[in-house]
Amino acid sequence: MKVNLSGKTTLWISSAVAAAGVVAYVALFFFPRRAEIAELRRQTEEKDRYALQAVGAAAAVAGATAELNEAARFIRDWRNEAPSEGSVIGVFRGINQAAQTAQTKNLRIEPAPAEKLAAVWRMPVKIAVEGSFPELFGFVRELEPLSSAVWISDVEIAAERDRKDLRMNLTLTIFGPGPEFSGQAGLAD
Repeated sequence: MKVNLSGKTTLWISSAVAAAGVVAYVALFFFPRRAEIAELRRQTEEKDRYALQAVGAAAAVAGATAELNEAARFIRDWRNEAPSEGSVIGVFRGINQAAQTAQTKNLRIEPAPAEKLAAVWRMPVKIAVEGSFPELFGFVRELEPLSSAVWISDVEIAAERDRKDLRMNLTLTIFGPGPEFSGQAGLAD
């Protein structure tokens, strides 16, 4: 017996077979594997986050390494440039030369004993000098390039009565490395 199906019926049957195939795929493969797919997706996202953090960490490590190298270079240069307690007379000579170059008058230098700290020593020095404002300003400008181990603080400028010159008192602190400096810093070598 021969069944003659029309084109519409064939279309409906093939559509029903395709729909049944989709339902079977969803029921037999997709839903059971959905948990595995979600787990794979979670693992992929976790690895992406880890990779992004690793890139950020690599940049942070590179930045920290560059800063550490810069600090080591600074310490090495400072240790080579800073005066020792025995060579502090050279700094006093530089102060005297700065006063002469700036054409100031009545230079007085009063060093205090050196104070030993953990890895460095420091020596406060009181300085008094007289002159016009441009001369005093010139004196400070001449002190600035003496050394990175010299700090200027506590600057006072006052007018003297019955005199045209100004008087400047300042504290200059000289720093130098102690014998255990490079070991304390841990960076210099």
